[in-house]
Amino acid sequence: MNKILLKKLILTGFFIALGVVLPYTVGHIPQGGMIFLPMHIPVLICGLVCGWKYGAVSGAITVIISMLIGTIPSFIMITGGVPMIFELAAYGAFAGILMQCFTNIKFNYIISLVGAMIIGRVVNAVATLLLLEVIVPIAGMNITDKFDLPGILFVFFVTGLPGIIIQLLLIPAVMFALEKAKFIPIEE
Repeated sequence: MNKILLKKLILTGFFIALGVVLPYTVGHIPQGGMIFLPMHIPVLICGLVCGWKYGAVSGAITVIISMLIGTIPSFIMITGGVPMIFELAAYGAFAGILMQCFTNIKFNYIISLVGAMIIGRVVNAVATLLLLEVIVPIAGMNITDKFDLPGILFVFFVTGLPGIIIQLLLIPAVMFALEKAKFIPIEE
């Protein structure tokens, strides 16, 4: 195994662990996870630092592990957790893809971050709508709470606004520091 691959695997494992642990830091705040979005930060950084494949894997695995070890009620796990697997996988993947697309632009991680944040939220909205409107009725589940697209977008962009602001401030600062320390880019 070459050193670059090993470095990316170790970093991905670190970001997954961080994504599982960080939500517990805001767990005492009602709706703290929905407000501060602590899982998103390590996944986005993983995609930016390690690339799209590692970012996608870190996003999906972080949510799956969190669902398996958490005490989330089953309704929330189905309607919130399952779409979140796709959302965070999209965050990690598109952060990495956009970084590759904008390699010649200074501070390309800011453009990549914003693009990934938008795409990930759209992916979650589509996954949530599909789950609630198609899969849940086919499975014969009786869920009385129906969400519409404006309601979903409200939750993603208004409820999560503090988390979005934190991401927009913290992640570029972390990326700048990693760049200054010559930790990134990880040379192929």
